[in-house]
Amino acid sequence: DINERFAVTAEDRVLALSALGFDLAVYDVFGPLAAGGAVVVPEPSAARDPQRWLALLQEQRVTLWNSVPALMEMLVEHGAGRPGALGFPLRAVTMSGDWIPPGLPDRIRAAFPGVRIVGMGGATEASIWSIHYPIGEVGQDFAARADAGQALEDVGIEHFVDRGGGTGGRVEMRRFERNADD
Repeated sequence: DINERFAVTAEDRVLALSALGFDLAVYDVFGPLAAGGAVVVPEPSAARDPQRWLALLQEQRVTLWNSVPALMEMLVEHGAGRPGALGFPLRAVTMSGDWIPPGLPDRIRAAFPGVRIVGMGGATEASIWSIHYPIGEVGQDFAARADAGQALEDVGIEHFVDRGGGTGGRVEMRRFERNADD
């Protein structure tokens, strides 16, 4: 579903910033590869070094960004006030795993004109994501709407969520259904 939504091809590359044990790394590794694209992996010492990310983004022509909002914020902050510092062909940004600061989408667009920005979310017990929220112009109600979204393809299935953290706590069954607006 994600590769279709973003028309991911063999020309695309993602910068894999998430630790392999973190759920976001699943897309970093398998998403682009499934479309014939590439995964750019920074050396371990550069895991939280936006200056090194910039070099990799430019050298490797990275087109897709997938991270928690704080990492994208680090990149945007690093390039702030440096004309052309963020001049590479980033065309799609997905952020999940945490709250998206209301001012961040506009700052991303200023740095990368024409980029698509999507907030992702959902119960990671069932998949990486189950909802998406395309972020257009940021309005006054953005913070209130940021966790809402539309169901992704193939999420109209029943799944169980263990609310006890795997300790035999309450289990809920939920059914996501798509509607005409999805």
